[in-house]
Amino acid sequence: MVRANRNLYFLLSFILFALCFAGCTKKQSVKLVDLDLMSYEMPIMIKAPADAEIKKMDLIVQKDITVKSGDGFYLQIFESDVTNRDPKKVKEDLLKTVQENPYFSELVQEDPNGFIYKTQIDSTQENYSFRYVRIQGDKEYTFQTGMIGQFTLDQVRTMYNAVK
Repeated sequence: MVRANRNLYFLLSFILFALCFAGCTKKQSVKLVDLDLMSYEMPIMIKAPADAEIKKMDLIVQKDITVKSGDGFYLQIFESDVTNRDPKKVKEDLLKTVQENPYFSELVQEDPNGFIYKTQIDSTQENYSFRYVRIQGDKEYTFQTGMIGQFTLDQVRTMYNAVK
């Protein structure tokens, strides 16, 4: 009887530990809301966290808007004059440039207007990023992860889907 109680206690302890561990490791999903960037002189709608900070820079040849919330959501959007009216061609040029980076490791996902990729400096430092292109009128919009930061694949998928 004592042995049965000990086994039952051990089993219940294990189940409780497993439930606590599962709750602690659950993926944190970011709640996104519609964000209209027209007030920043960019006729673009994306999704972003409600608390996102938005900054605009006019770099003469292009506009740069950053949308940042915490360490896990950091978008950069570049607006410039159209270089090619075919977004697939623009995407291919961006992909070629990214693949020339010596730390480029893997193409994770490719779509007609964008892609997600992985860079790896060494066996312990991997980072994910993306590029996505939209053509509207005579303007070309290139979306990417912010230039500062390290992002997981889940974080990048969230940002990528937020601009599609």
